[in-house]
Parts: sequence; structure tokens; C-alpha cells
Amino acid sequence: MPWQKIDGLLTHISSGPQGEIWGVNANFEIFHRVGYYGTWQRIDGALKMVDVGANGQVVGCTPENEVHIREGITPHNPVGTHWNKLKGSLKYVSIGMDGRLWGVNSFNNIYTRGMYDQRWTQVKGNLRRIHVSITGEVWGTNTFNTVYYREGITPQNPTGDSWTSVSGCSLNHIAVGNGEVWGVNPSGKVYFRSGAGVTRWMKIPGNMKIVHCSSSNIVWGLNEANEIFYYQR
Repeated sequence: MPWQKIDGLLTHISSGPQGEIWGVNANFEIFHRVGYYGTWQRIDGALKMVDVGANGQVVGCTPENEVHIREGITPHNPVGTHWNKLKGSLKYVSIGMDGRLWGVNSFNNIYTRGMYDQRWTQVKGNLRRIHVSITGEVWGTNTFNTVYYREGITPQNPTGDSWTSVSGCSLNHIAVGNGEVWGVNPSGKVYFRSGAGVTRWMKIPGNMKIVHCSSSNIVWGLNEANEIFYYQR
């Protein structure tokens, strides 16, 4: 099935396990939608990027690199009640299954913290973008568009042991779903692979600048014109 376009314009997009979509536009306005059949709802606040976790948690970074997390999200109130500012300064942040946050700052330094930790822990390495799957896998890309995967992550060792480069594709944007990795190269070509094991990258038809996948069977994408598309796999 080819990419299908829906209404709206966004500069960043993220989707959750129940099909919920969060996104921000060029004016840093925040929007929420339930699937491709829903309608966009304006949410208070201002963010330049947003990420949805496995349990529906929502986190994002402001234009000033402040980290905000959405409070009050429940099954009966999926948009929550307000934003809570966390300590620290990050340009990109992602949230995993247990609420663990991973992010990178303006110097491409990598940081992580548990949901209820009071401080960030720096992790060795440098990445430009980072993303956490619903199962806790952490992937990222650096300024040379090299793809990396975090080895050794367990419940007892949530920060893992080391970064391993994944060959075969240069990506400047990456997203991780339930055992799947999607990404976009500098030319806008979309690629997909099944995890970090013995597998290879597969090219997906279409051109995007950003893609996002979750536990559902839908991948979301934005093109250079900020138009919104979904790909049902």
C-alpha cells in the first residue's frame, strides 16, 4: 500500500500504541489526533519536537531546549492536563516503555534518566538524533549519518554497555517500533529493517524527511513540504 496523505502540516510527528498521534508545526504549535480518521486538536504549549511512549506518555523539547513532559494522560483523557518542565537542556528527547528518557543536547552529548530520577546521567558517545522503542531498544544517528544501536540494555542495566554501528545505510533520521527500525537518508529515501540482528535494510517507496513507527501497523511520515502521510504495512 503506498503512502496515504491526510490533512494538516507538521514539522515533527510521533505516534503511540493506541494509534494516537502527536505533532508540532512550524509555529511550534502542538496537535493531537486519534488515527488517520480523527481530527486535529490544538494542545496548549509550544514544542519543536514531541515523542509518545509505549504507555501513552508524551515528552518534548521547546524551542529553547527545555524538556517538558505531559501530565494527566489517562485512557479517559488522552491529551492530559498540563506540561511539567524537567531539569536539563536537550534538543531531542525520546521516551521508552518504562518511562526512561533518552536525549541529546546541542553538543550532541547523550543523556538518560528514569521517569522519577531527579538528574540526567551522561552516556558516552555523540549522537544527533536518538529514539527509543516501546521495548526499550535505543537507536541513533550521528552527524555523519552513521546508525548506532545500544547494546546491553536490560531492566537491571537500563543504560546499556556500548554503542554498535549498524552498516548498510546512512540515515539522518531514525525511528524504532516494536522490533522494527525505520529511517530516512539525506536524499529523503525511506528504509526499513527488522531490528539489529542479521538482517538488511529494505528501501520503501516514497520520499520523506521524517518517519515514525510504534507498536501499531502504521508508519507516519512528513515530506519536505510538511505534508502528513501514513503507510500501512
